[in-house]
Amino acid sequence: MHIIARYELATEDVPIPISIWIDPSTMDETATAAWASALQYGTPVELGDGVVSHGEIGLPAALGWSGPIARVTLGEATSPTMPGGNLRWCILPPGQGWVAPIAELLIHGDPPTSGPAGGTQATGHDGSRLIRTQILMDGDSPNAAGRLSFTLADLVEFAGRPVQQVLPVLRFATEWHSPNRLVFAPEHGPLIADSDQPIPTPPQLDQWMLRYSEALALISERTGTPISMPDLTNVSVEDHNVVRAIAELLQGGSVPLTAAGQTIMVDEAEVPSFEAQPPVARTYPYTLVVTVAGNSVSMPAAELRLPEARLVRAPDSVADEHGQVPLTIVPVTDSPAIVVLAT
Repeated sequence: MHIIARYELATEDVPIPISIWIDPSTMDETATAAWASALQYGTPVELGDGVVSHGEIGLPAALGWSGPIARVTLGEATSPTMPGGNLRWCILPPGQGWVAPIAELLIHGDPPTSGPAGGTQATGHDGSRLIRTQILMDGDSPNAAGRLSFTLADLVEFAGRPVQQVLPVLRFATEWHSPNRLVFAPEHGPLIADSDQPIPTPPQLDQWMLRYSEALALISERTGTPISMPDLTNVSVEDHNVVRAIAELLQGGSVPLTAAGQTIMVDEAEVPSFEAQPPVARTYPYTLVVTVAGNSVSMPAAELRLPEARLVRAPDSVADEHGQVPLTIVPVTDSPAIVVLAT
């Protein structure tokens, strides 16, 4: 390493000329791409292993240096006059005009970089750092060609985070596809006119991941239960169906159950009268405790509505400490029982 002394304002008085000699023919594919990006967009690059031969640093009063170089590391070419900033990335449905975004994220921008070939790169990330965005501009004119993209973290990194934190990211990644449009907006303010950008890529995620996560968020909100996101790569069909069914129940729907084999508890003294009744439809209070994505969730008061059925006491059943015994439901039709929230 060679360290060169200088006074604080030296670069303002006279720019320091630095020259390095490289041999592009010795670069592999990765190094070639990194060097091209550094020239175009000012991104960091490290060159070595025979790519760099020697360099020169010109300073007055014989303070310069010249000699062989084994490795060169160039950092990001940022400018103090171009700090990063926050920008909303909003996805709109296809068509003309402004409507409410179907997905949006607040992106915290890094200071942009620019390369000697005239390109600019602006990167950023959302608050959860599960998404990183990139804008590449190949010139400084307003009509310069630009490319937008984002990188989604591995799905296993979503596990363990609060579902409310993950849901906006999943919604954005799911809606990032053609023919939807991308529009920019300041952190606090309306959509920016003429910032419409097409999204030419196919969908990034399956719709079921978003629907499953939306159901988890609804269950968490309606029951007051903090729910952490499970490993989305390991969600079974059964888990998915249970979550969707519970969310449907909380929105006023119903959950079907197999009536046969269900039991209800009654006072032992009332057993003969229940067994003597003809098959009728019945409604009973029902306590519903479910496990959702590994979280035990206590549901609001519910009702079990039975189809026409008889109630039968098992021969070996005994009364509990409250003097109640289980009666088994024996349906006389094929209709399922349903669970609804109590009114």
